[in-house]
Amino acid sequence: MAIKETVFTLDLTREGRHPVVKFRLNDNKVQKITFRLTNNGREIDLEREMGDQFKPVFECIFRDKTFKRDEDRGNWEIKRDTTGKYPLYTFTYFLTDEVINKSGIACYYFALETPEGLRISTPTLKMVIDCDFKEDGKPSENYVSEFEKLLKEAERVKQTIKGLDETLKEVLAGGASITEVIRARENSEGVHFKDLKERLDTENKSINKSIKDINSFIGKREDIRPEETIIGKIKNTDSIIKSVKEIIGANVFDFGAKGDGVTDDSAAFQAAIDSLGVFKYNHPSPSSVIQQGGGRVIIPKPKKFYLIKQPLKYSSSMRFVGEGWNTVIKFVPEAPANLFEGDRSKYASFNSHHDVEFENLNIVGDHTDSTIGNAKNGIDGLNVRYIKVRNCVITGFEVGIKFYRDNTSSYGYFNTIEYCYIYNNILNVYTESNGMQIIGGELSNNHGWRKSDYMLQINSAGCVISGTTIEGSPNVAQVLDRGYGTSYTGNYTETTEGETLGQKPFIEVEINKGFTSMSIQGLYNATISKILKFKNLFAETDPTKSYDVNYGISLNSNGSFVNSIKNQNFKNFLLGWTPRKPNSVDKISLQSTYLFGSPYGISIRKVDNEENNVSQSFQVTSKQVYITALCKVSTGNEKDINFRAWDFGETGAQYGSVVVDYGNGWFLTIISLSSLQKTRGSVAIGLRDKAPVGSTLVVTSVQAYTQGFPIFPPYRESAVKLDRKPRWIEDGYYYKGDVISNSNPIVENKSFVKEWVCIEEGFGKDAGATPVGKFAENIIVYTE
Repeated sequence: MAIKETVFTLDLTREGRHPVVKFRLNDNKVQKITFRLTNNGREIDLEREMGDQFKPVFECIFRDKTFKRDEDRGNWEIKRDTTGKYPLYTFTYFLTDEVINKSGIACYYFALETPEGLRISTPTLKMVIDCDFKEDGKPSENYVSEFEKLLKEAERVKQTIKGLDETLKEVLAGGASITEVIRARENSEGVHFKDLKERLDTENKSINKSIKDINSFIGKREDIRPEETIIGKIKNTDSIIKSVKEIIGANVFDFGAKGDGVTDDSAAFQAAIDSLGVFKYNHPSPSSVIQQGGGRVIIPKPKKFYLIKQPLKYSSSMRFVGEGWNTVIKFVPEAPANLFEGDRSKYASFNSHHDVEFENLNIVGDHTDSTIGNAKNGIDGLNVRYIKVRNCVITGFEVGIKFYRDNTSSYGYFNTIEYCYIYNNILNVYTESNGMQIIGGELSNNHGWRKSDYMLQINSAGCVISGTTIEGSPNVAQVLDRGYGTSYTGNYTETTEGETLGQKPFIEVEINKGFTSMSIQGLYNATISKILKFKNLFAETDPTKSYDVNYGISLNSNGSFVNSIKNQNFKNFLLGWTPRKPNSVDKISLQSTYLFGSPYGISIRKVDNEENNVSQSFQVTSKQVYITALCKVSTGNEKDINFRAWDFGETGAQYGSVVVDYGNGWFLTIISLSSLQKTRGSVAIGLRDKAPVGSTLVVTSVQAYTQGFPIFPPYRESAVKLDRKPRWIEDGYYYKGDVISNSNPIVENKSFVKEWVCIEEGFGKDAGATPVGKFAENIIVYTE
């Protein structure tokens, strides 16, 4: 009969605290473990779940990975209680020297198995097996016995530290949570410490005492060489403990943080950061280390939140790790300041910081829906690269995340934002970082700020925005793209509060900033009526100059957009108002004419409450036909544009959409004819019934395409000469720089007017009978 017994209840689904079983080698059937099984706190009807043929087994693994399994029925005692509504089982297992034959720490669990292969196991438990003093052989002399005792003590502490070191490395390498790291506060004997630092300090004192005793003993014995003993193997214990601390990181609680929402924790956070030292290396090789430093700043969930009033300055190779959205850091500075910012006095190399991560944090600034606070940037990254922000919430700042450069360093690239919820900042993300990636997550809800023009601003090359939701109602657009070669893939966008604030485009593009190319693929735009807007195109561009265009915009498979559109044959060319024929990819039997009769566009004026439109009949031989029209509406509201098409016989009507806002009232509309049933139909463009009386629509550059179409900025080629008689077409619309040749000159005194040039944009009929005055000027006079 066993003398020592450990009794507890094992729950199959809940984690609990269970006593550590202590056993000594060579003890046999004097230690037993008795337990009952529950599931989520409730008793289990095992016979209903597993039948009555199940058998219990014991399985354990030692530190050296030795595995033991005991299914000997003779080592088990099973009691079956039938007094309740169903039988309840109590299991008792007797520990034997045959199974438990190694000293140290072992992990074990119990399992129930049936002949049919059904198996269920308990949570993992821990056992400490002490050694048998007799197992090393016959007793030695007294002084040797004392020495061996000291060595055993040193070995015990050494193994404790080594085990802790190995465990932490395994845990952290596997991406463990802070909760798992905190569990390391319990030592091998089951003693709990209030924090990891207390345990390390205790173990450090123990091993230092052992070393002191051993050194004192060795100093009295000339016949004992320290390097031949175990003490020679546990030198530099301070470095062991130091390495363990570096693996664990600097816990802000250990440096005085309270997390009560009242105490200013700024000094505690900065002390934890500074305790990790500074990492520096010779540029460009990170392996050439000048100064070693960096590590993890552990930020456990607070009682309420961490109150921070001063900027927190980081350096390279640091990890700021919280526990999730419950790790709230509130930044309430007394003057405008950034929360996290790089310490410019501690650059790793070449005026830049590298390799910094922010993970599982909830960062809150002092801005509200009604007030603008002092919190500038949540995460400020000047001259940074390889920065990663992951699983974070960032809100209440002027800029949530800002990556930028000051021209003192060429380094500002390869930074990543992953799975973050960034919302209610005046600008959510600003980047000058080349190779920037935004993956997953959400940028949203800037509608609380009436000063928010955009939610994302890109001023760099090669950026990728993938799988991200971008929604809200900024003043201008969701994104301002001033970059080069941005790729948007698999994103979702919508405009909230659209009826109140108006629908905004997805992207505003600054053409005049040297924009190169853009790709939009797999976009689902739930409520946005326009994909692109070219910022201030006509206001900022000199219309009397020609521009080389060497880029294109590709729109592919765009959700609720008008069917599937793909990029087609972008080349370098000069774009002007001269009308273009359809692409040669396929044939359209009747090509669109020169802008419905006028090379400068047709003006459509609403004179009453009826619709006013102009139409063109065409025939198609391909089902994939797109018609585009560039037009300007005087109301500036794209909803007043009515672009529609129908089959011959006025059946199968379809309506077009505005896809690009060029600014200053100019829009590109598109209609897809893929669902028309016949090979001949009509297209019409005009003003809707609800357009105000007196409003005008100027239609230019109507073009037909097959298998997709290019979207390009409507730079006109200035000084396009037209061989026309000197008369003004009232329906024409003219632009500054347009030239009209005089094909019927009148020679007076050996001089004549050769041509006229438009000096101000507008309708021709306002100029009078001849092309002079407000819109055209006689600029060349030849005299013999």
